Amino acid sequence: RTVQLTRWQRHPTAHALGITAMLLVHQENLLFTISYDQTMRALNVSSGQPIVTLHNPQRARFTGMHWHAEQQELFLVDEQGWIFVWSIQAEQLVKSERLLGPGLAPGGSSSPVFVSVSVCGDELLA
Repeated sequence: RTVQLTRWQRHPTAHALGITAMLLVHQENLLFTISYDQTMRALNVSSGQPIVTLHNPQRARFTGMHWHAEQQELFLVDEQGWIFVWSIQAEQLVKSERLLGPGLAPGGSSSPVFVSVSVCGDELLA
């Protein structure tokens, strides 16, 4: 049997623009995605159902994310120098803080862009 491809149909819970990064957390059965549409989405891997959509309150693109398994928190960084901590237990943002601002980026750049974030013991590396 031949299957003809039709136009791709948009899934209502998909990002409005392209995905820039994905992070699979198999212990929690979650897939986190960040996108050019300034959102982070968490999906249940088994069902494909969305768990949460987080719109960046700074209206900037998220550029990196890291899962902290011990605290069950997702760390997100954006292109304006903000870091956000989303708790799976509280199901909300538990912290947001600007790490770098205009003129504070290395080299005096006015628009810091974080590409990644990680946690090493008690230390946050962005």
